[in-house]
Amino acid sequence: MAKNGVSITHHAILIGIDAYPTKPLKSCVRDAEGVKTQVETILKESVNVEMLTTSQNNEGPENTAAKLPIRPTRENVVSAFEGVLARAKAGDFLYIHFSGHGTRKPPQGPFSNTSLGDLALVLLDEHRKDGVTYLYGPDLAAYLKSMVDAGLVITLVLDCCFSASVYRRDDPAVRYLPYDVTADPGYITGSLAITKERSQPHRDASMRPNWLVDPDRYVIITACGLTEEVVGAKFDGQNHGALSYFLSMAMGSVGLTRRHKDIYDFVRARLQSSGLPQNPVLYGNENQGFFGQVDSYITSVTIPVIARNDQTLILQAGDAHGIKTGDQFLLVAPGSSETDPRAQGHSSVAQVTHTRGLTSDLEQLDKSIRVRTGWKAMVLTRLSLKKFPVRLQSGIERHERLLIALEERSICVQTPATDEPCDFIVTMNEAEEYDILDESGGRMMNLLPIPQGPTDIGHIAAVLEHLCRFRLVRELSTGAPAFRETFEISLFSNGQKFEHSSLIELNDRDLVNLVVTNKGEKALYMFVYDLGPSWQVENACKATYKAILSQNHQSRLKRTDGMKLKVQIPPNMKEKGNRSCQDIIKVFITSRPTSFSLLELPRLSERTVMRSPERSSPVEEGLPEDWAAISFPIRISQVTNIK
Repeated sequence: MAKNGVSITHHAILIGIDAYPTKPLKSCVRDAEGVKTQVETILKESVNVEMLTTSQNNEGPENTAAKLPIRPTRENVVSAFEGVLARAKAGDFLYIHFSGHGTRKPPQGPFSNTSLGDLALVLLDEHRKDGVTYLYGPDLAAYLKSMVDAGLVITLVLDCCFSASVYRRDDPAVRYLPYDVTADPGYITGSLAITKERSQPHRDASMRPNWLVDPDRYVIITACGLTEEVVGAKFDGQNHGALSYFLSMAMGSVGLTRRHKDIYDFVRARLQSSGLPQNPVLYGNENQGFFGQVDSYITSVTIPVIARNDQTLILQAGDAHGIKTGDQFLLVAPGSSETDPRAQGHSSVAQVTHTRGLTSDLEQLDKSIRVRTGWKAMVLTRLSLKKFPVRLQSGIERHERLLIALEERSICVQTPATDEPCDFIVTMNEAEEYDILDESGGRMMNLLPIPQGPTDIGHIAAVLEHLCRFRLVRELSTGAPAFRETFEISLFSNGQKFEHSSLIELNDRDLVNLVVTNKGEKALYMFVYDLGPSWQVENACKATYKAILSQNHQSRLKRTDGMKLKVQIPPNMKEKGNRSCQDIIKVFITSRPTSFSLLELPRLSERTVMRSPERSSPVEEGLPEDWAAISFPIRISQVTNIK
């Protein structure tokens, strides 16, 4: 399809509802219009925007004669979805933004969350006495799945309440409506077929909607977490939803063709700096392009930075992330190129002066550039990697070049003559290839020899940095007894209960159930990672965090939560004849929301981990930064069929 001769590659469905018959809102239409302005300014003729809005006074830009908006009824929203399915082609991008009331229905369907129920977007229906109806999560998921199957790249933003707090307050500024059974008589969950490939039904709604299908293929950003609520606020003298406001700002500052992680980090930093009690949640593939094709070479790890009013800087990572005093970071402005950020004149080197559990203090080494909230920190040095020394055996080709490359990556290098223990050994094999061995000189699983060539030194250094980072994550732990007493954590499989630390023996494709119970008086936040045999550190939740309510939380929601996982031997290892492998389920529990994306690593077999060429406000104070890291080591064995 073309518009004025320009091919349409981007589609946006923007829904903003202020004129609810009860509990009307003030900022949702403005939220949708702000997003519309940004995407049309940036994408111009290549985007088709469909507005479904209605304001309280039926005045303003949405009701001009030039282009009347479509009323945000369930019928019209579904029609908009089906229209995109009919018009769009594989590879197109779709952005869906909902700003309005959310609600939750008691569990009903086979995929319902039994403790949290089913989420729904509250839409208008002029044929009903109460004037509203619902679009339930299972139906929304079915449409999203159809769009993904058609090859679309989807971003869904929900600026509405999806937290337990919807049952606690009666504030007209809070974006929720209590569920009314009369608004959807005879409703049956999932009018479109939801297949069994969907995600596990036990996910909590605020972080991982229990209706979500195949999260790696689209992204959802929600306005808040389980214990929070979305309240309209004033920015620049006008009412806005905080998520929508800062998201529009990110579109202009960071751009549309950046990773979801970059957009999310900017928004999260701005929200924390604003003092609003909202922590947005990203679910899905954080490396997917936000509303455009992201550059495939972008692989650098970045951390958001917050600037206080006195211009002191806070790095959103601390002891739990392996940050050490003396670590250095390159601070770059939003939207800066990751291949050459220094060349643009919007960067500054900073050093960690003090670490806490989840955050650190930074000091600029060059203060000629003013760093603002939303800038990102790119790792220059990581002193924690020095805990894992590498020994270079005698006879290594280009020894000096490799030594320099490893020292640039903060890796401690030992000489062959030393008797000190090491974690990795680099040697040359009979074929004159580089081999990386373990501390005992044995071969390491899923690591092939590296042939000599123009890029071999960079390749070896990148692999060794990857291995050191893997070891760092594996060994992260804290023994704070008081915080550790605030929760219980166990793993269940095949009717057995397993405690952490001791080796757990399981069979290939066994299901395990991780269960965490909050015993304290404050909410806790859980992060689950899989440390697999291909040296990967993968976010098992596919979300920034998972909240667990306290025992004193006044709601109908449970204070016990967890997730189900399937353990298995990777197919590539089975093809090579391996009948067992080792895995680790790593669980972080914290006292406040954070992100552990700094620790994530891809499978070494998926791609070469190369370093980037250039790598050589009122924040709420006094919040506890407690954390704990718990490991469940697992040996997975393939069952032998006995005839």
